[in-house]
Amino acid sequence: IAGLSIDTSRIFVTGMSNGGFMAYRIACELSHRIAAIAPVAATMSFDCLPVNPVSIIHFHSYLDENIPYDGGIGNGVSDHYNPPLDSVFDVWAGFNSCSVFADTVYNGTDYAKIGWTGCNCNSEIIYYITHDGGHSWPGGSSTIFGDSVSQYISASNLMWDFFVQHPLCFATSIDQTENHSSEIKIYPNPTTGLVNISTNISNIIKSISVYDIMGETVFFQKISRRENIKIDFEHLVSGIYFIRIITDDCIVTKRIVINKKYSNKLK
Repeated sequence: IAGLSIDTSRIFVTGMSNGGFMAYRIACELSHRIAAIAPVAATMSFDCLPVNPVSIIHFHSYLDENIPYDGGIGNGVSDHYNPPLDSVFDVWAGFNSCSVFADTVYNGTDYAKIGWTGCNCNSEIIYYITHDGGHSWPGGSSTIFGDSVSQYISASNLMWDFFVQHPLCFATSIDQTENHSSEIKIYPNPTTGLVNISTNISNIIKSISVYDIMGETVFFQKISRRENIKIDFEHLVSGIYFIRIITDDCIVTKRIVINKKYSNKLK
């Protein structure tokens, strides 16, 4: 990366429809790498637990029947339920520790602009929703297959202006995380399912999450104590997983291996 002169504090993601879902997924899984995202005509329909604030500028249309802005099952081929966008933004506003929710900056006959601001790390959430267009890229080019595009705003121009203003900012110090990593021990590893988490740190462990190699959340538990913790993962199949431990001031991620065959060797 250094040889290519890439500014790692300015990595942004955008996409439309399925690409917009992808943008939200990447923000959830790689919040320590992604500075901001700009989903278009999409929503977020999966569990999300980012470790760092991510700024969001979202574009939608009141006329989008494929991904309805107020939620529900659209008329697209996927035929799945879509959460309402206001709920998605409120969830992210919680992740970003915003102090102002759903502030209507502008509401005209052409479009509305709503903001979630006062967020941690100077992050913010901006939502543009137009009264024209549909399931399409605002200000883009029309196609014979897609909906008409909004003529009121240019998503490309607006998102670039937004990206420039929102470089990556760590709410949790990476150095702090690395320093605590050696103080949190997970054993046995490999394990047949039962795991002990031993820590020497003085801060309270707030939550424990486990992800499979595809990034799916397979376990989540809120914790509020310091002493050693035992967790039973025997319901999980053999494989490699990642366990993320969040305390008051650090986030530690470690790899664990679950091997059911290992239990047979012990018998």
